[in-house]
Amino acid sequence: MRPLFEWMVFLFTIILPAISMRLLAEERKMGTLELLLTLPVTETEVVAGKFLGALGFLGIATGLTLAYPVLVSVLGNPDLGPIVGGYFGVLLIGAAYLAVGLLASAWTGSQITAFLVAIVICATFTFVDRLPEALGLRSLEAANLMSFNAHFRSIARGVIDTRDVVFFLSVIVGAMALASHSLESRKWK
Repeated sequence: MRPLFEWMVFLFTIILPAISMRLLAEERKMGTLELLLTLPVTETEVVAGKFLGALGFLGIATGLTLAYPVLVSVLGNPDLGPIVGGYFGVLLIGAAYLAVGLLASAWTGSQITAFLVAIVICATFTFVDRLPEALGLRSLEAANLMSFNAHFRSIARGVIDTRDVVFFLSVIVGAMALASHSLESRKWK
């Protein structure tokens, strides 16, 4: 199951920014963001609603892959810890990618720009731990601390460390707070 999870992380680096690129950018481009913000909801509620909608889509899409562990369980006796941890990690890293994509979408009115910005940010933080190795250097602890992939690998082994969970939750909450602040700052322009 580990190769499936590793490929999901790689594909999520591209697919989830594509899903989240239009969450707010399209609203801004079509002129419906002003209408949305005049309703009795706060910017934070708009951001949370958009995020939860995208997260629901991610949950359904990830749930469709549950046939693989069922098939593996029928054919053998796998260790459920890495499977449960892998799915938990995939959902955490996917939620972080969606939050970053939502932030990029809040920054711009162009879907393409939001997509490119989100891909660059997600890819940077996913593969930052591999950069020293590519340059022939020793692994840097700072790169491992910032790497989505390094935190995911720990969870995918079935070891759910609170530091890894807190890392992903911090990224999610931080990106959503910045997206909410970005929407609020439109009032002052």
